[in-house]
Amino acid sequence: MVLGGMSVEACRNAPQDTSTIVVGLADAARPAVVRVFGRGGLAQPSGSGFYIRGRHGKSLVVTNHHVIWGADDILIERNDGTTDTASIVGTDPSSDLALLSPRSNSASNSLSFGDDGSLHQGEWLVCIGSPIGLLNAMSVGILSARARVYGATLAAQKNVDHLFTEAALGPGSSGSPLLDMHGRVVGINVSITGSIRGLGVAIPSSLALGIIQDLELSGQSLHSTAGIDVIDRTDTKSQKSAFWVKSVTPGGPADLAQFRVGDQIVAVDGKRLLNVSDFQIRVFLAAPGSTLRVDIVRDGKPLSSTIHVQLVSAPDSTP
Repeated sequence: MVLGGMSVEACRNAPQDTSTIVVGLADAARPAVVRVFGRGGLAQPSGSGFYIRGRHGKSLVVTNHHVIWGADDILIERNDGTTDTASIVGTDPSSDLALLSPRSNSASNSLSFGDDGSLHQGEWLVCIGSPIGLLNAMSVGILSARARVYGATLAAQKNVDHLFTEAALGPGSSGSPLLDMHGRVVGINVSITGSIRGLGVAIPSSLALGIIQDLELSGQSLHSTAGIDVIDRTDTKSQKSAFWVKSVTPGGPADLAQFRVGDQIVAVDGKRLLNVSDFQIRVFLAAPGSTLRVDIVRDGKPLSSTIHVQLVSAPDSTP
């Protein structure tokens, strides 16, 4: 018998095959995942983090800003139970990311980033972290959705789609890696949705990677805004996905560049957009004061000249 193009035998074998992959993935990834906790000051409850290789091979730890915010001292606990102190390389409250430098450079393993853009809804993802103090507990769940996180902890919440997963999270999971089935970091877990219990929210790797690189280089990451809201909807004539200007902030960069509601964005800096998030991430990660060249269609006709919009600093926000 065939169900939706998959035989019953394949359906029966899939869980076992997936389980084998997950076990191997977890065994390889656990040594790179740590518990992160602060002492003194306004130290927050413990969270999670993971080792990456920085420039020149240095071991660094990625976590959430809110995990280490207000602490006088920061410690990490490794998978083998040993602890180490860490200093702050840089933090970015707007994205709720932080980069730490452990005193010891002897990480036994590190994780690499993957492309969240290649994920499809329904794909299996793995989370390894320390919920409720359980060192390197693991959970598995599908990618439930991509959506903007209104009212959550991210200042970039209205600009970037985040990953929603059914992998079980709990207090202490913040900063833990969300892994694809190849063991690559495709998201960094940041919170649990308040409106839908059981769905975790993760910062996509496409957003996090650029910010982490900025933090390593300069200790901070500056963000920009264009003062524009873009939506994705099907063009009635071509029946293809198109990107339309939904609103323009009065007096903002897009307004000064003479964008209009209803304009269709075709390309940015000569490159066609993949999705709405592609545009919003480009703006958010661009340096304030930089200029984007935007090709648009207005009233069904391409404009004869490219619009240049000069970005301004996005307001910062501490979660």
